[in-house]
Parts: sequence; C-alpha cells; structure tokens
Amino acid sequence: MPFKDSFTSIIHKNPKLTEIQKLQYLRDVLKDEALQVINSSTTSVENYTVAWDLLANHYDNERLIINSHLAQLLNFPQIVKEKPVSLKQFIIHIRTHLKALEDLGLPVNQWNAIIISLAKSKLDCHLQHEWEEEVNQRALDMSTTEEFLNFLNERYRMLEVLERNQDKYDQTIQALDTITISMEEMRKDINIKLDTIIQMVQEQSTKQSVAESNVAALQEIKTNQETQSIKASPSLFGVSSISTMSSSVGSTFPSHKASVVTSGFDSKWP
Repeated sequence: MPFKDSFTSIIHKNPKLTEIQKLQYLRDVLKDEALQVINSSTTSVENYTVAWDLLANHYDNERLIINSHLAQLLNFPQIVKEKPVSLKQFIIHIRTHLKALEDLGLPVNQWNAIIISLAKSKLDCHLQHEWEEEVNQRALDMSTTEEFLNFLNERYRMLEVLERNQDKYDQTIQALDTITISMEEMRKDINIKLDTIIQMVQEQSTKQSVAESNVAALQEIKTNQETQSIKASPSLFGVSSISTMSSSVGSTFPSHKASVVTSGFDSKWP
C-alpha cells in the first residue's frame, strides 16, 4: 500500500512529532470512507494508536487488497481511436495493477494468455490485426504480457508523432488561412480605393469635357458675331461715309464730275 508506506516513513515513525500531531496529520490526508473509520476517535494521545489500528484492521487485509487490484485491473479504461493519450493510460493501468499484484506475491507471469486476451478485446480492430501480425512475424507461440505492452507502447509512440505532425499541419493550414484572409481583405481594400480613384478621374474628365465643349461653343459664338459685324455694320465702310464723301466731292467738283466719281466708287463696292 503506497499510502501506508509513505505515511509510516514520514509521519508514523517520526520521533519529532507528538501523537496528537500525528493524528491531526492523519485526519488531514484521509477522505471519504477512510476518514469515516477514524471519525469516532477524539484528538488525544491514546486515540492516534487506536485510529491507526482501526485503519490497519480495515484496509491492511491482503485478500481485500488483492480483490481490489484484480477488479480494477479488469476494469480497463476506454481507448479512444487516434488518441494516443488514451492508449498510454491503458498501458499504465495494466502495468500498475499487475505490479501491485506481483508485489503481493501473486504469479502474474502465469496470467499472460488471460491478460492479453482480455486486454486485446478492448483494442480497436486495426490494433488487434496489427498485434496478430506481430505475433506471426516473430513466431511467438506464447506471448508474454510484457511483450504485448511493449507492442502497445510502440504504437503509442507512433500515434504521438503522427498527432504532433497533424497539429503542426493544422497550425500551418490555419496560418495560411489567416494569410489568405488578410490578402483577400487587402485586395478588397485596394479595389475600393481604385474604384474611388477611377470615379474621381471620370468625374474630372467629365468636367473637363464639359468645359472644353463650353469653350468651343463660346468661341463659335464669338466667331459668328465677328463675321456678322463685318458684313452688317455700315459705320466701317457704310452709307454714311459714302454720303459724306459724295457731299464733299459735290462741293468741290462740278455736278457732272461728282456724279462720275460717286458712280465710279459705287461700281467698285459690292
């Protein structure tokens, strides 16, 4: 009993502790049924020995201890497929209880066939098949429990490596997904900015095109106005000037000469 051995060496045989202190330590470490066994004991010098004897009589029973380990041994923990930690717990479970039973003097090395058969039934079909192949390859007429546990331990290590690699792969994929998402968000942001710039350029081009059209229209209006002014205005080379010139000529020259001059001028003007 690991608890009894540890408590005996540290507390029970410690000469520096009083009986009352030992009883208090005992109460502090016990729980559930074991604590109920000594609850009737009061804290006194005499009652530590009484409490210790009560526990020894109740639990220090080899037959009960053997039965307890056998029951726990056969209550195998569940193995979760592709979960190496569950296979490790399965191996530790078998080793722990077999070692305890061996320490109690039981011939556990003669139980190989029984232990292997019961434990193998708890494995998944894939592991069972691998174990059978292992037995056939090594030509083992009668495998030992230790060989069976070593086989399981090798498979545990393989699964552990695969799980670590899978974790790294998953982390890499997650990182790549994060990068992809970031790049996609960046692309969307760039596209939004480009769309804004394109819209601004288009608006500016539209404004410039309208301005150019307006300038052209104004230029055309100006040209038309100038042309019309030249053709229509008599103040430049019009009637008033011609009349003035006729009057001037008439006063200077005789009437028949003035008529010739004016008629000659008129013939040249459209």
